[in-house]
Amino acid sequence: MIPMPNDAFYKLCFGTPAVVADLLRGFADGNWVGQMDLRSLRAVPTHFVDESLGQRVCDTVWSVKYRGESERRVYLILEFQSNVKRRMAVRLLRYASMLYEELFDRGEASPKDPPAICPQVIYNGRKLWTARTDIGGPAGIRETVGPGRVALDYRLLDARPERLDVPGLEGNIVAALFRYERNRDVSKAAVLAEAVVQALGKAGASRPRRAFLVWVNDRLPKRFPGETLPEIEDGEERVAMMEARFVELEQQLLSQGRVEGRVEGRMEGTKAVLSRQARRLHGEAVALLFSRWLEACTDPQQLDAAADWIADCDTAEALLARLNGQ
Repeated sequence: MIPMPNDAFYKLCFGTPAVVADLLRGFADGNWVGQMDLRSLRAVPTHFVDESLGQRVCDTVWSVKYRGESERRVYLILEFQSNVKRRMAVRLLRYASMLYEELFDRGEASPKDPPAICPQVIYNGRKLWTARTDIGGPAGIRETVGPGRVALDYRLLDARPERLDVPGLEGNIVAALFRYERNRDVSKAAVLAEAVVQALGKAGASRPRRAFLVWVNDRLPKRFPGETLPEIEDGEERVAMMEARFVELEQQLLSQGRVEGRVEGRMEGTKAVLSRQARRLHGEAVALLFSRWLEACTDPQQLDAAADWIADCDTAEALLARLNGQ
């Protein structure tokens, strides 16, 4: 899940041109990114206030020069999401409208020749993004009405977990960051965290690099509450300190889970034996139903009772009657 972009680290990180450039290179589909001069990326204020003084803040806005016309800039609205939002196109339509007003009021653009605004949704959820990426009515009406209608479409930058290891993302800052954020295996955490530090350092993003170490120190206790671990500091000993911290955390978690793990292991072994006995004595169909019941069972005493059912029930019907009575 992507942290909310008002998180101090994410705000700083995605306020850095090198990070935004890696985001576009790594996750934007099509050839349009190649037509932009990513060296010209420039952050744009994103605090919009409408006429009724109601405030709306989108995640981040950047402008970038179009290679074909050196003086023309394209404006990119970046919206980060970890859940599917059905009304995303409507939200981005509001953001685009307010951005135009801001640009006109500041004299950065003219209503006679407005710039292109290209909304981008960066999605890092687990489910497939199923919301429409446009607004403007059915295709038939669009063709009939033509340009005389309200319309907006946006690009989806798919950063789901399965997209983070595709070829070409080696050394990509955003991919490294999302891999770390997604990881729940403490044994891999040090390597993944160091990959983020290295990628930020290679890009010359020194402030986000330092902020990331602070962020790691801050978020680990929240991810693993109740654990007390030494802070990771920058410097030559950083990697060793990072590895030591995560190893210590892993040992603590293993120690806490050892008793629970033994109980769970015994239950899984008992379930496997009971399932085989049901199949041998009462056939495949009954064994399938019995296995489903076993999967849902979390009480060791119930498993002991199930072993007696198999021994006591002479017929498949009798065993199924015992299951149905639970």
